[in-house]
Amino acid sequence: MNIIRSDLGTLEAAPRGIGLGFFDGVHIGHRELIHTLVHECRRIGCRPTVYTFAEHPGVVLHKDASFCDYVSTLDDRMAQLAAAGVEEVFLQHFDESYASLEAEEFLDLVLGEAFGTQLVVVGPDYRFGKGARGDVALLQHWAGEKGISIHIVPEIELYGQKVSSTGIRKAVSEGELRLAGRLLGRPFSISGTVRRGRGLGKTLGFPTANIPVPDGLVCPAYGVYATRTTVNGRTYESITNIGVRPTVEANARKPLIETFLFDISLSLYDQTITVHFLERIRPELKFGSVMEMGSRIRQDLDEVRAWHRDVEMPYVAYEDRQIRLSVIRTRRFAQAGAQMVFRLPMEAARNARIALLVRVLTAGCRRYPDRKSLALALDDLYGSSIDERTDRQGNVLSASLTCDGLMRWRDGSSPFGAALDLMFEMLLDPVLDDQGRFDAQIVRKERQNLLMEIRAHENDRAQYAYEQGVALLSGDQLHGLPASGRAEDVAAVTEDDLMLAYRELLEEAELNVDLAGDIDLDTLERLIAHLKKLPDSQKRRRLLPGLWPTPFVQPESLLEKTEIRDVEQARVLLFYEGLPPYCSLSHFTTLMLNSILGGDAHSLLFEIVREKMGLAYSVFSSPLRYLSTMMLIAGVPPREAQAAAQAMDAQVARIAADTYDERHYESARTMIEQAIRSRADDLGTLLHHLALSRVTGRQLGIEDSLSLLAGIDRQQVAALAARLTLKTRYFLTSEPVTQADTAGSAATVAGEGG
Repeated sequence: MNIIRSDLGTLEAAPRGIGLGFFDGVHIGHRELIHTLVHECRRIGCRPTVYTFAEHPGVVLHKDASFCDYVSTLDDRMAQLAAAGVEEVFLQHFDESYASLEAEEFLDLVLGEAFGTQLVVVGPDYRFGKGARGDVALLQHWAGEKGISIHIVPEIELYGQKVSSTGIRKAVSEGELRLAGRLLGRPFSISGTVRRGRGLGKTLGFPTANIPVPDGLVCPAYGVYATRTTVNGRTYESITNIGVRPTVEANARKPLIETFLFDISLSLYDQTITVHFLERIRPELKFGSVMEMGSRIRQDLDEVRAWHRDVEMPYVAYEDRQIRLSVIRTRRFAQAGAQMVFRLPMEAARNARIALLVRVLTAGCRRYPDRKSLALALDDLYGSSIDERTDRQGNVLSASLTCDGLMRWRDGSSPFGAALDLMFEMLLDPVLDDQGRFDAQIVRKERQNLLMEIRAHENDRAQYAYEQGVALLSGDQLHGLPASGRAEDVAAVTEDDLMLAYRELLEEAELNVDLAGDIDLDTLERLIAHLKKLPDSQKRRRLLPGLWPTPFVQPESLLEKTEIRDVEQARVLLFYEGLPPYCSLSHFTTLMLNSILGGDAHSLLFEIVREKMGLAYSVFSSPLRYLSTMMLIAGVPPREAQAAAQAMDAQVARIAADTYDERHYESARTMIEQAIRSRADDLGTLLHHLALSRVTGRQLGIEDSLSLLAGIDRQQVAALAARLTLKTRYFLTSEPVTQADTAGSAATVAGEGG
């Protein structure tokens, strides 16, 4: 990310989208704005740029009042903006001269002339110019005259309060660090260089790494905290005391952070560490003696160690060379699970060769060179399993290797650990011939299996219709390519193609590895040792800060296609544009809309189109996350295809008009609440949600999701439905679809049950 400081003359000429704000903390509300900026810039082809200040304007404007401390340092703020996809930050120096700039001057001279602005993204309360006279209304008027797009991003509310830097600052200062972390979307953190202390902790048996609280940064309430501490790309579970140490230093005034890392002994003097504050365990206390203090600290250590094992809060335990290892520790399951997720930009030939490659890799390894011997080895590990999967995330290909098994057996062994070792053997020590190529017999067999699966999808009429409908909607965009490859591309994969795919997987793909279960330090260390065997590739490093799906471009006009085949049950697919981007927190409104429309058994499509009208054998809706598209699909008698399509469309209109029965709304909320709560029911769902959170850029806990859901009302759902526009209709049927005007019957259906 390029950072420019105060000199407009150094700006490179380029079309830009500008995000405006101070962004202290870069909390979840800020990220909603930034994600909107980045998504829209990618959609229209301009540079995502943030215009902000190094220092808070309040420092200059209100010199007589003490400014509340920052939530994040400037360096951390820049790092968070870069991680969210911002390519350029202009750091404007804020002084009295700049504060006297009239609002119109700012718009014309800065946004207009200097930046070549094509897009502006702000929050609803954004103010600018002398005396803060400029507001969103003035900005919109100016932009309308200049032909510049404006996006006003709504405020985010969580736990009944507007998400704001002020609220986070208050939560931190009052010791509510779990709340602060939820509002931030990540734990509140403090970094510093470890300095030598008095060595009292070492004398008591728990040596601490000591860092000061940086000047100008908000200080957590004094006390003992469950924390995690990052050192050189590794993050360890830890316990931290922050305060003035009244038992041993009666006159101390400046707070100190003292952190003890569990289960590891490191020399940290003069190293930079980052302490992530998770939850306050107790306030700072003054004890009668050092012995009494030591006894209480040992009690704190036991409490915090147990807290870490039960919190189920994901964190990045290791990061190096664009490889990230994340962990969810939980004691609720006997099993443990792991997934390796490789991500690459999609191409037709690449999809086919990667899909074939992961099958070849999971067919065996040099120690177990075929599926039979591999299956026997996994059976010996008490039913452990290793699998592969390919998915598409918009125009990004995701290839996964997964394994699971019992974390511990009665004899003290770890079947899961052995399965984890075996998965890396399959990846790094595959079955090769004398020329170093993949075994031809294995390749032939796995190619046949993959082609059989592709043909089975074609014979599944619902799956075939779905793929054809998405392909029609996508046109020449890569979003419509099947993740497992097209049959003709799979058939064409050569030996050289497979070796190319292997290099792509190991050297070019973004790689995230996720663990879930009662993970111990030995398992973590053995996995990190495996990851260090992967090649250090500059190609992978160039993926920083990440790989995001390209925004989907909807067709300019309605696309329609009827495919005649010998089918007993016709398929009707309708695709509507208008859903928010995959990275938006408005996704929860999408979930409500989908559930009411056709996502569950209580839905309008099921009740009206299937039950009351009898037009469909089956009918449902599904949001296509990375296409910002709502899909409706029905299996119908061929003669009813057109009538069913119009009746389906009518239900969208009912929701937009807000004339549906309240029971549909309440049932939808209940169903989604249950789905959110069930995320914690099994390890596979926990791991899937963790991988999804990285792609969407939002890591929300169950309580966070429930709070956001609770903030949605009928008006928001109706407004979203009103934005839906039918863009594609696809029919798979045995007879031509009649184009007779059935608007009258559709209108009748739209009025039922209101």
